[in-house]
Amino acid sequence: MNTEMEQVELSVLLDRPTYHQLVDVEGHVRVVPLVLAVPEAGRKSDPLSCRFIVGEVVVVAHESGIDYRVWRGHAWELDSAGIGPDTGIDPDGDLADLTGLESAVAALLPKRRENEDLSFTVARHAKAIAEASRNTAARLREFRYHWENALAEESEGSATERHTSIVASILKLHIIGGRAFDIAETAVREGLYVYLDDSDAYSAYRRLRNPNLLVDVESATPRTRPWMRLHDAAVRQCENLALTMRRESEALMNLLNGASSTAESREADAQTRLNQLVALLSIGLGVPALVLALYGAQVLLPLENWRQWVAFAPVALSLLVAAVLAIIRAPAGKTSSLWKIAGWAVIAILVALIIGAVAVVPHSMSPV
Repeated sequence: MNTEMEQVELSVLLDRPTYHQLVDVEGHVRVVPLVLAVPEAGRKSDPLSCRFIVGEVVVVAHESGIDYRVWRGHAWELDSAGIGPDTGIDPDGDLADLTGLESAVAALLPKRRENEDLSFTVARHAKAIAEASRNTAARLREFRYHWENALAEESEGSATERHTSIVASILKLHIIGGRAFDIAETAVREGLYVYLDDSDAYSAYRRLRNPNLLVDVESATPRTRPWMRLHDAAVRQCENLALTMRRESEALMNLLNGASSTAESREADAQTRLNQLVALLSIGLGVPALVLALYGAQVLLPLENWRQWVAFAPVALSLLVAAVLAIIRAPAGKTSSLWKIAGWAVIAILVALIIGAVAVVPHSMSPV
């Protein structure tokens, strides 16, 4: 970390900063979106494990140094197994959740100019934080890819609690993207709150972005303010952040629609399997029950002549047809082997019944 970042004072805000709070801050102020992924200590085996933070950073440059006042915002525990609830940041706790902020900003912070004034300093830091947040937003895409793959693999089998957990994680990921999009869009609309320091520069930059605005100022140029290039870069980083989050949110919504279609397809498959089961049961149990009700077991058994064989044929045939259909028409998936085992078991029982009916003559059924 460079020497300048070591002089940054980091603190946590309890509530989201408002205009009335910011207008009283002494120094040059910018409000920048914060999207930060802090790796979880002790969980290096899971590359996706992190604490994902969405909030805002109030950057204040004054004569004594630079302050990063971080709004506690929203925070989620993310890993390959799922996403935890929105817990935010404990303002009474330590700053462990924000350890990655300073190092991420230090890597992107433009070099300090000689005899740099505070307005340029705050623009440099605002641009670096906005770029770091935009870079971190790409992590959200990696999580989407992970859950897309998990959903695809789970969709090949039958419905499980894992499927429900995946859908819940996708929905939470959509919430994270929505939170980040709202904060980034607000930053773009407010121009990083530059009007708190310099209302003329704010109006000139708005005129640059929208020439149709009815404001009596010239469009901003690099000559308007020495730091205008950096300010423009910071706003564009926020725009890219908002665009990335919007695209991710759209992709996640499509993924949720796909998950819903998969659930409907599974429900239809389950209904089809139930219908098949009912049909097989009606054949395997209904026909034998009807034959036995018409003739009675004492007339059919034991199988000693061709008339009894003819009468017993519907019973054996219905059981055989039900078993064969269970084997041939077994549904794909984890239950396929169960259906086949049940079909072969019915055939084995049928063979055993025929052998018993032919070989064993109960004493109670012997002719008097």
